[in-house]
Amino acid sequence: MNEIEHKTGMWSTRDGTELFYHKWTRSNDSEAKAAIIGIHGAFAHAGDFERPAEFFVPRGIDLFSFDLRGFGHWKAKAAHIADYKQYLEDIKYFLTFIQPKTSARKFFLMGHSMGGLLTLCFLIHESTTEVDGAIISSPWIETAARINPIIKAFGKIFAIIYPRFAAPADIKLEDLTHDENILAIHQQDIESGLRKTKATAGWLKQIEKAQKLVRVEASKIIKPLLILQAGDDRLVKASATKEVFEKIGTNDKTYKEYEQLYHELFNETTRNDVFNDIWDWLQPRIQ
Repeated sequence: MNEIEHKTGMWSTRDGTELFYHKWTRSNDSEAKAAIIGIHGAFAHAGDFERPAEFFVPRGIDLFSFDLRGFGHWKAKAAHIADYKQYLEDIKYFLTFIQPKTSARKFFLMGHSMGGLLTLCFLIHESTTEVDGAIISSPWIETAARINPIIKAFGKIFAIIYPRFAAPADIKLEDLTHDENILAIHQQDIESGLRKTKATAGWLKQIEKAQKLVRVEASKIIKPLLILQAGDDRLVKASATKEVFEKIGTNDKTYKEYEQLYHELFNETTRNDVFNDIWDWLQPRIQ
């Protein structure tokens, strides 16, 4: 296996915003079979793709990821965005940014949770993009936990009158993975500020718009798609993932559910089983 070379830096979006990114490649600079662009989940950061990189890079796949606006190295303490389409534009321009940095000729998106939702939105809005397919992990199409209707009502009001009103995210780390080492890393990230714990009412409103888009227009997705869903997911509804999967337009689509795994499939104790399933799906598509 080749050693992994890991680099980080800043890149400039279309509107000039500077975002932090990661690049994992093989140290011997051999030609890449493909490149994966990781889109992280809410209250996470681009560095979470370290585990997938450890598996895929030695197998000839370059991996890139960047901090979405409002997360990771973003200076504000609470996640906020005025329009979810800004995320999609950033994904599009990140693809342009990384193309000269890899010998790969095939590109796959890999989105987890909110990143999975945004990846689906991207495939709807950018159906003609040069992306060759996507891998989706536990997409945030519908929240599993019941939200207090009073809190939800106030959230809608604040989204109109004060979109930057911030509130804590009600996420229990122990619901994310069985891996105690990963949970310890997550806790360290919270303490350092790398892992955000708050989001604004305006941000949540935009996520809800993205969720509605996927539910209504999933049939517009025509790229090869692999959807992986945690079976014991306490954060997102697996039933919503299945519902959207059935609506997706492409015939080249695969769904797999992991019965006893928690939300973060790429961070679970049996993550190599998940990665092997992705590798089996990828290989015939990168020949």
